[in-house]
Amino acid sequence: MLFFNISCITEQDLQDAKTFILKNRHLKETYCSFLIEQELWINTLRFHFPKKMKTIETVLYERTGVDECVQALDEYKNELYELTIKLVSVLLFRLIPD
Repeated sequence: MLFFNISCITEQDLQDAKTFILKNRHLKETYCSFLIEQELWINTLRFHFPKKMKTIETVLYERTGVDECVQALDEYKNELYELTIKLVSVLLFRLIPD
């Protein structure tokens, strides 16, 4: 790191982060939860599932009121999670040689 000496990050912080990533990177829940928070991944889902994404995004944006918005956001993330599992499964299957 260029500014390591002024970053307030210690060697232990870096080691802890590395350990956490190596431990959790293969967990489906962690992997999918990370992906659904990335705009690039959302765009990828829109490309592969245009109709489904349009439907779930329309439902999200049509909700009003705090309670409805919270519930809609939870449902939206659940839908993204399911689409992510579906797409990752297809992509990984293509990478596995016969």
